[in-house]
Amino acid sequence: MQESENQALYWDKHRIPVNITIIFSLVVVGFGIVQMTQGMQGNISPEILIILGLMVGAYSWLKTPKVYVIYPDALIVAYGKPRRKVIYFSDISGIDMRQGHSPDRLRVLKTNGRREAVVAKDPEAFHEQLQQALTAYRGQNPQISNGQSSNESAEFYDNTENS
Repeated sequence: MQESENQALYWDKHRIPVNITIIFSLVVVGFGIVQMTQGMQGNISPEILIILGLMVGAYSWLKTPKVYVIYPDALIVAYGKPRRKVIYFSDISGIDMRQGHSPDRLRVLKTNGRREAVVAKDPEAFHEQLQQALTAYRGQNPQISNGQSSNESAEFYDNTENS
């Protein structure tokens, strides 16, 4: 694969810029620490509050997308470091753009029957760019059927760092 093929074609951030769940979990951790240091006892022990707050914060960090990046042969969904999901165009059966104002109106339909919601800031522009990239990929790679991805692409995306 050439270097020019591995440059991002388009990217967009997640619709909600601040992860409110992490903020609330840090408030719960802080409340647990205050209870522990002040010797206050409530219905729930301070240790449980701290542990639950940290667990919810970690879950939210690892499960909430931060950035969506379109490459010539894949869509990358970057979550909190170190997690990211690479969806190869060969694994995409279609793109569903719903009408209305629901937050998950753009969905990527995979060949295995699963759906991946894309909650980008500008879903219309992202849909247009993703459709163009998918059409170009399918025009250049008619020999790659659904469910197969090239090994060179896999190696590149395994070595790419999240920004």
